[in-house]
Amino acid sequence: MSRAFPLACAAARALALGLVLLAAPATGAALLTGAVDHDFMGANETFNYVLSLSGGDGREPPDLSPLTRDFDIVDRTRRSRTDDVGGRPVDVNEWVMTLAPKRTGVLTVPGLTVKGQTSAPLKVQVVPAVPVEPPADDQPLFARVDAGDVGPYAQSLVPVAIRIFDSVGMRSGRFGELKADGASFTPEGKQRVYFRTIGGKRYGVVEQSFLMQPQKSGRIEIEPLTVNVTLPARTNPAASAMPNLLGRGNIPTLQSEDMALQARPVTIDVKPRPEGAEGWFLPARSVSLTQQWSAPPERAKVGATLTRTIRLKARGASPNQLPPLPVADVEGVRQYQDDSQTGRVTLDGESGAELVQTLSVVPTRPGAFTLPAVEVGWWNVAAGRQERATLPPVTLEVAPEGGATPFGAGTAAPAASAAPPASAPEAPQTPPETPGPDLAEMLDRVPVYAWPAAAAILLLALAALVLRRRTARRRAARAAAAGPTGRRFAPAPAPRPARSPARPFASAEAAEAALIRACKDADAPGAHAAFLVWLRLAPGAEGLRTPRMAHAVRDLYHALYRAEAPAWKGRDFLSAFRAEQAARRKAGRGARRARIDPLYPAG
Repeated sequence: MSRAFPLACAAARALALGLVLLAAPATGAALLTGAVDHDFMGANETFNYVLSLSGGDGREPPDLSPLTRDFDIVDRTRRSRTDDVGGRPVDVNEWVMTLAPKRTGVLTVPGLTVKGQTSAPLKVQVVPAVPVEPPADDQPLFARVDAGDVGPYAQSLVPVAIRIFDSVGMRSGRFGELKADGASFTPEGKQRVYFRTIGGKRYGVVEQSFLMQPQKSGRIEIEPLTVNVTLPARTNPAASAMPNLLGRGNIPTLQSEDMALQARPVTIDVKPRPEGAEGWFLPARSVSLTQQWSAPPERAKVGATLTRTIRLKARGASPNQLPPLPVADVEGVRQYQDDSQTGRVTLDGESGAELVQTLSVVPTRPGAFTLPAVEVGWWNVAAGRQERATLPPVTLEVAPEGGATPFGAGTAAPAASAAPPASAPEAPQTPPETPGPDLAEMLDRVPVYAWPAAAAILLLALAALVLRRRTARRRAARAAAAGPTGRRFAPAPAPRPARSPARPFASAEAAEAALIRACKDADAPGAHAAFLVWLRLAPGAEGLRTPRMAHAVRDLYHALYRAEAPAWKGRDFLSAFRAEQAARRKAGRGARRARIDPLYPAG
């Protein structure tokens, strides 16, 4: 029996159930949700918790007593608005609470209840506060630059924060540019505004985070930073005397004041590579390797492509510190690296890096084949020792093309050298006719109200069955026209060149040199391997910047994977690569000149 007909009945039942659900009246129940503006903070800092009631009566305030177990409620406000949902207005009531954690650790913001609706609980992580000394002369406004991760390694990511402590209520301000000889800085996330108590005095804090990346070992100094701020307007007594003389009464003149704050320099000692480190140096706090398969490897078939996705995550590392994952040659299996991407991620509340490598795995003959283990060595910065992250070996049980029983699971695989006799061509076989199901029996199982949908689905299934049989007959006819060896007389397509595995180049410069050599030699696999490594290690924005480079990469893929593609022109690829480098250098100069947004942007 064709599998299409049971699926048709199931689809008919699902469609009928969907029609019933659509016919049911809408409940119009209120929706209560909670959200925090950030879930990672230091002790003595505050965060905002927003409780939103959509479509309900917000006149009765929520009971906030569950919050007082782990948090102090510093401030609370209420606001309301009207949103357009599906073409109809919906009233939204919000309660905003400024909360101060009472302790460090992972804390739970409990769910709150309004009119029978309860919000879901949320988790926040509170770490020990960065010590901040009170200003010597009790200044109401001062700025600081703080760096975490004391004693990093070269190319590691060092969290750096600019903080302005304000007890007078400044109107606006702008940060200067962080500078350090031998290091680069990248803004991380949006500005945060919270409150903090220092020396018994409450300050509003404006904070912008950066990631510093040292390029060398030794002592690196972050230069003194200037922060320009505008203080609140105040009365000018001299200017207000003139209206009195003119008899117009005391009309005070308000005048704002600009001020420049100076943050002291910060010195960071970058450690050299430790003696016990082996191979590719990857300093991190934790490293993990995981993989996913598009289909079970133990059910592989000859010629069928399996997609293997490997993820390498390193907490406390930067993307260009991640090593390339080599592709090991395995007899009987072709492996092609389809894609390799790196980027920054957040792991356990800390900045880290992730490498995602996608491979196409194509078995070429039946049998049992083992892909070797994948190992990545890394340096544990917390424990001060070399460690390894490992993916275990993977065994492919490959069945013949079109077969159902994999070899290696109780069935011996045929010898690799075995071949069919040349004098006995295979006769084309027509697939046996599959008896149709009893339609009357199938329709008896379908509810009466679902007959129209079931009939439509059954007609589509019948059309698919007819098309399938016609396709089988055409294949049989083409097989009958084949030569005595069972192959067509048309010339066979050229085999795809095997893609070279990613080579462990030590730097972007080494990968660039290898890429130039491969382009001059018209070595497409070598150029592809070198370009992937350069793309991961080169400084600048991730991804491609120019359409010309994108077209060149497309032509390279065609040369690697399409038999009918023209010969690959390495000189053209190298020219596009030079244009890509120029675009990156130009973008880098613009990024260095850019300034961050104002502390309190208008609107």
